[in-house]
Amino acid sequence: MTAGAVLGGAGLIGLLALPWTTGVLARQLASHRHAMLAGFRENEPV
Repeated sequence: MTAGAVLGGAGLIGLLALPWTTGVLARQLASHRHAMLAGFRENEPV
């Protein structure tokens, strides 16, 4: 019963943290993509 409570609590915390985690990952991905595109525009061969 204790293991079930621990796993249930961990699962609940994971579900609650999921929107925050995806938001952080999406923000990192967007900033990385922006930097990559900016670098490509600067170094674009004519």
